[in-house]
Amino acid sequence: MVYTHFFGWTMLGVQALCVLLIKDLRTARRGWLLATGATLLAYAPYAVVFAQRLATSVSEGTWLTAPEPEELYNMIWRWSNAPVIAILLLLVIVAVSAQRRGRTMFWAMGLCWTLVLLLGMFAASFIAPMFLDRCLIHASLGFYLLAAYALHHAFPQRTPGLVLAGAAVVAMAFTFEPDRSNGLRPSRVRAVVEAMGKGAVPVLIAPPWYAITYAWYLDPSLFRDPARLEQALAGRDVHAVRDAASIPHTSARRIP
Repeated sequence: MVYTHFFGWTMLGVQALCVLLIKDLRTARRGWLLATGATLLAYAPYAVVFAQRLATSVSEGTWLTAPEPEELYNMIWRWSNAPVIAILLLLVIVAVSAQRRGRTMFWAMGLCWTLVLLLGMFAASFIAPMFLDRCLIHASLGFYLLAAYALHHAFPQRTPGLVLAGAAVVAMAFTFEPDRSNGLRPSRVRAVVEAMGKGAVPVLIAPPWYAITYAWYLDPSLFRDPARLEQALAGRDVHAVRDAASIPHTSARRIP
């Protein structure tokens, strides 16, 4: 996990908090220390690359802005596919959390896993804005654990809890729409650029990352040499606009 993306360390951080803070996990501390040591040792050769990529990511940033407070709620309802289901799950979690008998190791683990990552990544996004819906997928696992535990223990009797948990799963299944379009169609970028290009005028693309989308639809082989990608586009009189106040140099042809 840590080799594929540096956000994998957030999961190990939550694991450390659970082992160190939850009393029922005290017996796992020795094994956790050994496993953590082995992980750090195996990761050591990659540490320099990790530090460089992290520094570059934070320093260069993205085109994103700091998130609004409502983004916290947006993430939770995305995890459960629909706002109504999210509210119902949150109500059950709060109700079970208010009962002393519901505060077991599994409840504490789910609560720590969800809140630490959800609030932590949200706060970090004010320093280095990031795609919360992508980065917080790690926190969703904790929310599922917390929601499942709360649904199962919402009633003293076993059967009602299982029925409630089953109803939640069915509700999420019916609201799951993986093929729903977000209305964005990158293929149209190429069509628009080519249509404008026929008028023998320079084409300016904003935001600049859409120029990458255009380049991929134009000719994927351009990515064999990413360093020359911008130059290749300029040769076609296509220019990415990074700052609205500073238009990039284009050819002498008049822009209508």
